[in-house]
Amino acid sequence: MSDAPETGMRISSESDGTGSLVLSIAEHPESADRVVESGGARIFLDPQVVDMLDDKSLDADVDEGGGVEFLVTDRPG
Repeated sequence: MSDAPETGMRISSESDGTGSLVLSIAEHPESADRVVESGGARIFLDPQVVDMLDDKSLDADVDEGGGVEFLVTDRPG
């Protein structure tokens, strides 16, 4: 991953219509992406997922094997 200030994590939807999300590292946001910054993290949201994730929170955890797991949950009321 690059240390460039515009690098971030991008969330987009699968093109197969299943509603599955794809998480990837991106050097910069796409022109139509919404950029969300919090606690030093930069997230680029594909326009197709903005409404889907509007009331959600993204959490990350490291499992016992050192792998990172991401979880999308409902944001507390």
